[in-house]
Amino acid sequence: MKLSDQVAFVTRVGTAAGRTAALALAREGAAVFVTDASAEKAAAVAAEIVRRNGKADSAGHDITNEAAWEAAMATAKAGLGAPTILVNGPPDTLKQSITSLSLDDFRRAEAINITGPWLGLKHAILAMREAGKGGSIMTLSTLAAKRPANGSATNTAAAGGVRIMSRAAALECGNQSDGIRINLIELTDATPDDELAGAVLFFAGPDARFATGSEITLGAGVSS
Repeated sequence: MKLSDQVAFVTRVGTAAGRTAALALAREGAAVFVTDASAEKAAAVAAEIVRRNGKADSAGHDITNEAAWEAAMATAKAGLGAPTILVNGPPDTLKQSITSLSLDDFRRAEAINITGPWLGLKHAILAMREAGKGGSIMTLSTLAAKRPANGSATNTAAAGGVRIMSRAAALECGNQSDGIRINLIELTDATPDDELAGAVLFFAGPDARFATGSEITLGAGVSS
């Protein structure tokens, strides 16, 4: 098992992609701390990992709230150890025209899809630097930044934001020589679970030790 000495922190595991990422990391031996806005959904994924002889813990977690990040990170450290892997779970997608979208809906999408991953980057980097072991951070996103669709302005803005933010954070960590790698995984609704799992394990593992500021597009040529 390539990740038997690693601790992973995975958000939004109540989604199919978040769950897939968490289970893949556990299969390779990582201890996995899973979170979701629904504490019950997070606990269910943790229980599934434990049933499969893995090690896991969980918490309810509002990724848009900084105090919630601080609390969840502290719980993860106390129970499993400082995270060396973070997977920012997938965005909420919203198909609606600019003129019909309410400001409240836009701000909610912005909070989940940009503020949440930014807080994840911030607090994972802080925890990884404190532990001094480096680490791997991945954000799950969509192809919307490369292939906008009708009614997808909000999704496009979010995907573009996290794409550039990931690159900027990778450059910042590279300049610090802290051993923290930051990458992006772009998905479609049709991305198979095994393809997502493979991308997560690649970026988390030793084969990607020089991969940072990069992205894997799992779109079967959709963005070509």
